[in-house]
Amino acid sequence: MALFASPAFVAATVGALATGMGIIATTSFLPTVVERGLGGTALVGALLLLAWSGTSVVTAVLARRLPAAWSGRLQLAAGLLVVAAGQALLLGLAPGDAPLSLVPGLAVAGAASGMVNAALGREAVASVPAGRGAMGGGANNTARYVGSAIGTTVVAVVATRPSLGGGAAGLVAGWNDALPIAIAFSLVGAAAVAACRPRRVRQSVTTG
Repeated sequence: MALFASPAFVAATVGALATGMGIIATTSFLPTVVERGLGGTALVGALLLLAWSGTSVVTAVLARRLPAAWSGRLQLAAGLLVVAAGQALLLGLAPGDAPLSLVPGLAVAGAASGMVNAALGREAVASVPAGRGAMGGGANNTARYVGSAIGTTVVAVVATRPSLGGGAAGLVAGWNDALPIAIAFSLVGAAAVAACRPRRVRQSVTTG
């Protein structure tokens, strides 16, 4: 628990939690919406996720080219903000919409997710004392998995609540109700990470 005294460790952990509660929860439930709400097949739903996961892989590799002046905290906060923008592009679905209409939002969220993932892996190790990198990585992965479990549950409960009446129209309406919650998770995560500023070290002045 002493690791939580480090703002950098808190930023990395919160960033992982927000990633799980936000975009991972969104993409975990999306294939169900595509298949049962938009009339697509399970294969179409899986292939659509390539717009997110494939883009994420590319930008994660390219993240090393980001300016050195960009701190891990800045990279995480900015990435989560853009993830939220990509999620927002997934709003407003109607039962007759084509599944391909989801590609722009998934691509934007994927590009930002790659930048976030690259920062998370680095910050999880860099934010802990030497020799405790495994603990830093383990805490980061745990936060991501816990966030995914919470976020996916919230999205599923809101999107499939009985009051919507079921059917394709009810599921799509539920998706449009649940998605703003997942977007809020990403935005709150970005704000929390941005607030984890490093402490300033006060220098004592001695007079002789």
